[in-house]
Formats: sequence, structure tokens, C-alpha cells
Amino acid sequence: MNAAAPAGSVCQALTWENIMSNGHSLSLSELEQRIAIIRDNIRQLVEQAAAFSGAEDEARNADRIAQQTEELERLVKQRDALLKK
Repeated sequence: MNAAAPAGSVCQALTWENIMSNGHSLSLSELEQRIAIIRDNIRQLVEQAAAFSGAEDEARNADRIAQQTEELERLVKQRDALLKK
């Protein structure tokens, strides 16, 4: 997920390292905020994929969507674990 975003992209760069770099667990509200950001990133990437054509663009967008989806799954699992406490 460390790949540079294309020019004009408004996706917010959230990496697992950035999220966990502060050394503490995220609060429920922080998780909810990050989940919302990731979902918006995925929506934007899907829109970009529909707008661009070409194998290189499609492969890059597919990789970025997959990375964001993985991040979303991790955050949702973490949030769900907090909610079960």
C-alpha cells in the first residue's frame, strides 16, 4: 500500500504501519473513522477504474482496491473485537 497515488487522487493513505505506529490500540471512534476512510478510498478507486482504460491502469487499480479491501477487513475485525469486550 505504499505505492504513490495517481495525480488528482484524493484517497487518503492509511497503512497498517501508520495506524499502529503510535504503539496503542485504536479506540472504537478511531476505528470507525478509519473504516469510513477506507470505504471511501475503495469507492474512489472503483470510480477511477471505471474511468480509466488500459491494462496497466486496470492492474494498478485492482492492486490498490485489493490492498484497501485487506486493510478494511483488518480494521473491521479489530472493531468487532472491541465491540465484543
